[in-house]
Amino acid sequence: MLLSRIRHVLPLVLLLALCAAFVPGLQGRVAATNPILIPIGAQSLGGTSYSQTLPPGPNSYVQVNGYGFAASSPVTVASNMVDPAANVTTDGSGNFTSYFPINSNPTATYGFSVSGAAGTASMSLNLTVSGAGTGGGICGANVGGAFLSVSPSTAAAGSVVTFSGSGYAPGATVNFTQGVPSQVVSASGTFSIPNTINSGTAAGTYAVTGTDTSGRSACTQLVVSGTSTGSATLTVNPSTTVAGQSISISGSGFNTGGTATISGPGISTTTIALASNGTFTTSLATLANTASGTYTLSASDSTHTGTTSYNVTNISGVAAVTSSANNVAPGTAVTL
Repeated sequence: MLLSRIRHVLPLVLLLALCAAFVPGLQGRVAATNPILIPIGAQSLGGTSYSQTLPPGPNSYVQVNGYGFAASSPVTVASNMVDPAANVTTDGSGNFTSYFPINSNPTATYGFSVSGAAGTASMSLNLTVSGAGTGGGICGANVGGAFLSVSPSTAAAGSVVTFSGSGYAPGATVNFTQGVPSQVVSASGTFSIPNTINSGTAAGTYAVTGTDTSGRSACTQLVVSGTSTGSATLTVNPSTTVAGQSISISGSGFNTGGTATISGPGISTTTIALASNGTFTTSLATLANTASGTYTLSASDSTHTGTTSYNVTNISGVAAVTSSANNVAPGTAVTL
C-alpha cells in the first residue's frame, strides 16, 4: 500500500522539480536559495543575458527586479553602470526593485550582480542608447543606487508636482536643490513629497538633485512650461447659435505659453496654443447634429480650467415654407 502511494506521488514531485529548473523566472520565486535578476522591458537572449534599447538622460533608466532573496533583508546591488554599489532591502517576499539611470552611459554591455543572505545572482544587459535624449547634460550621475523622479515632469509655475525617491538610506534625510524641502527616507528607502513650484519661476528645464546624509544622490529634470496668471475665464460669442455655425471662444488667466484643450458638447475637442500673457482666441464650428439646448464648454491647461455656457438651436427639423407669389398686397390670397 505504501509503495503504491509513493508511485503515485513521485511523478508529481519530479514534475515540480522540472518546472523549477526549466521555466524562466520560476526559479527565484520557488526557492529563496536560487535568486534571479530580471531587467523589466528587456528581451531575453537566453540564460541570464538580455538586450534593451533606451534613450539617454537621467529620466531614462534600466529597471532591475530581483526575486527569491531572503525576506526583509539587505542586499547589495552592483553594476558597472553606476558607482558605488547600492544597498537595498527586500520586501516581505524577498523581492526588490532597483533603478539605473542611463545619464550619459554609452551603448555597451553592462553587468549586474546582487548578493545577500540567500545567495547571489547576476545578469548581463546589451544596452543600446538611442533616440531622443532626456537632458543628460543637465543631471550628473546618480550615486549609491538612489533614484529620483518627478510627476508630472512638465508643469507650470505655481502648480504642484510630486518628487519620489527610492534606493536611499533608510531613515536618512534627503536635502534637495531648487528649494525643494528636505524629506526623511522611509524604512524601505523610499519617499514621496509634493512641492509647489514657485510662482515666479521662469520657463525652462531645471535639474533637481536629492542627496541624503549617507551620501546617496540622484537627479531628475523638471520642465517649467510657463507661469500662472491667476484664475482662468472663458467666454463664447455669440452665446446663442445655430447648430453647424461657428462660434468664437476666448480665454484668459491661463499659463503663459504652452497649450490648452477646449472640449464640451457641440464641438470637436481642440488643442490651441496659449499666448505669452495667458490668453487665446479661436473659432470653432458647432457640430451640425447638436440637439437644441444649453451646453457647457471648458478649456484646461496643466494648471487651470475655465468654463462657460452657450445655447444651440437645431433647425434641421423645421420645414421650409415657400410661396408662389411675391410682393402681394395685404389680404390677398396666395398659394403655398
